Amino acid sequence: MSDQRNSRSTQIPTRPASLTVDLTQSADGIAITTRQARGSGGGFLLLWLIGWTVGCVFLAGTIINDPSIGTIMFAVPFYAAWLAVAVFLVWSVFGTETVLVQRDRVLFLRKAFVQLTAKSIDATDVQQFCTCRSSYQENDCYLWGIEVTTIGKPIRFGYRIPKQERLWLIAELNAFLDLNEPETDAEDEVATRLSASPVTSIRLTSANIFDEPPEDSSWLCDEGPTTVEFYQHGRLKILTVLGLMFINAFWNGIVSVFVMALWGILPVDNGMPQEIEWWGMFIFLIPFEVIGLAMFAGLVMALAEPLRQTTWYVDQQQITHAIGWPVFRRTRVYECDAVERLELRRNEADDDQQKTESLWTARMDIGRFDITFVDDDNTDVCTIAGLTEGEARWMAGQVLECHPEWN
Repeated sequence: MSDQRNSRSTQIPTRPASLTVDLTQSADGIAITTRQARGSGGGFLLLWLIGWTVGCVFLAGTIINDPSIGTIMFAVPFYAAWLAVAVFLVWSVFGTETVLVQRDRVLFLRKAFVQLTAKSIDATDVQQFCTCRSSYQENDCYLWGIEVTTIGKPIRFGYRIPKQERLWLIAELNAFLDLNEPETDAEDEVATRLSASPVTSIRLTSANIFDEPPEDSSWLCDEGPTTVEFYQHGRLKILTVLGLMFINAFWNGIVSVFVMALWGILPVDNGMPQEIEWWGMFIFLIPFEVIGLAMFAGLVMALAEPLRQTTWYVDQQQITHAIGWPVFRRTRVYECDAVERLELRRNEADDDQQKTESLWTARMDIGRFDITFVDDDNTDVCTIAGLTEGEARWMAGQVLECHPEWN
């Protein structure tokens, strides 16, 4: 049985007669471009958008003739829906993903008329090209793509590439950079691996740490003779902000229409509800207004993210964790006396919760590794969570210089 498994995992995939990707190969590199145009839903959405556009033009005329607050708020959800579908159609029809693998660097670009995403990593940071699974489903089926596994943040691309073509591309990419082949590329076995044992860990020592952080790391470090401080500033995520703006405009726009109806200020004057009807509508709207406020709070938090700073400070007596904004700061302190070792952990159970890749984004901002401080009783003291493997091994090296007794 083991011989059959080994022969299957080492079998070289054959090249399909025709490729769905645009492929350029040379001695200097491999370039793969995938296009998003797939499926038959685009025609329906285009027809829907044409009809919706007619309605939006009518609303624009109404706003010009009666530029009141009620008229504008009534139009907000219609324009939000039009914009969301239009952007989706543009990405579906014209969106491309390009991966350029060279001897010294790997480049990733996402475009739809304009450049949406760009990422460049050192080829020495690449660990493997392998199969990955999407977190979302289409027609009750997961999509399968190619993942560039690195010591930093991974790159995922090429969903909808046929299986045989995907396996052949993975083999070509691994061979080009002289990387080890993945243990298996069978989709059922990948799914099994994703739902396997939730936590695996190894002890971090001077023998398995990194001297430098990955290129894409957002963590900075200040070192002293007996102290080390890691700090990270939040980053404004444009796609997250745009998504929250759409949700707020659509949901709160619709809720505002009902609120205006409650107070009788709709563009079409049907009068205010009276007595029992008014109170019934007032109570009915409360949960929707609470949800709308929560959505607005999420948008404010996303816009304020660049003001956030996360800090981990380790000295000889304490480990201090602080998360702060200009007007708020939360701090937790842990004693160093009980710490006996550091562990690197990869939490597979959080993968499905953390995955945010979609038709719009690759999974480029998620860390699946943790550094856990463990005491003599084999109990966790504290955890630096959400790191990449490269960040975790580099940060552990800095901590072990401060506390060599944990080595």
